[in-house]
Amino acid sequence: MLTYNQKNFVAAAVHAALNQQCDPLEIIFSDDASTDGTFNIIKDIVSNYTGPHYVKVIQNSHNLGINLHLECLVETAKSGLIIWAAGDDVSFPNRADQIIKAHNSTGAKLIFSDAITLTSKGVRGSDIHKSALFYGSYNLQQTAVSFALFLGATAATHKSLFKSYDKIPKNGVYEDLILGFRANLENSIYYLDMPLITYLEDEGITGTNTAQKNRKQILTMQVKIIEQRLSDAKKFGLSHKDPIIKILKKNQNWYKSRVNFYSKYYGISFSFIYNPIRTIHGLLAEALRANKNNRHL
Repeated sequence: MLTYNQKNFVAAAVHAALNQQCDPLEIIFSDDASTDGTFNIIKDIVSNYTGPHYVKVIQNSHNLGINLHLECLVETAKSGLIIWAAGDDVSFPNRADQIIKAHNSTGAKLIFSDAITLTSKGVRGSDIHKSALFYGSYNLQQTAVSFALFLGATAATHKSLFKSYDKIPKNGVYEDLILGFRANLENSIYYLDMPLITYLEDEGITGTNTAQKNRKQILTMQVKIIEQRLSDAKKFGLSHKDPIIKILKKNQNWYKSRVNFYSKYYGISFSFIYNPIRTIHGLLAEALRANKNNRHL
């Protein structure tokens, strides 16, 4: 379980992990240098635990961020299959048992499930995760360019999805968008069509950032994801003639040109030199989008 500044929710998450009804597990509670007392809550609960699972509690000396934290836990965990959990989500008692059985019967390297979603106020959430790609299709070409694959909080992944590829970028990308693509490259995904966690929906990004700045951040993240997927596809062994490589390169230029729209000086980018028509289309598309949004302000 990964935690960071989740003192209002972490107790329920820890108890749920300890109450898994299955053969003994290695359970690691890893805190990313919380400053709100989250780690002390974990230690207090674990100190009174007398159940069958093997429990380890660790805290990072400084905040690593989610992706580097994941990489550290991959090295720490003894098992090849890692069932991920967050400090504000509650696993059902049968979660680990269902995932382990699915892995043993299918060998899938990515196993994910449905979830019951709640807002931070305890109200039933939107279940918008069910609109993500993997709840309806594993089409690889669609996966290559999708930015909503599955609800990452429900996932279990095999270590090889980390170790067989280059490290996930430290910042600016969501790990499930990388791991989901890797698992689909290997045709190694299994969906458990049942809710196995209660998921606290993100209340969204608020604050003083302008819509334009947020849009550039989103596009920059999408470029990083496309570039990582391109690297992973090559690492997997796809040739430059493969349709997946071609579609990734095309979208790499497309998203880079859209990021350029928000730059102070557009200049002549390499994407324009290599693919001028695609670059111009990207700039025009983003200009039209920005103009449409401005009319609704």
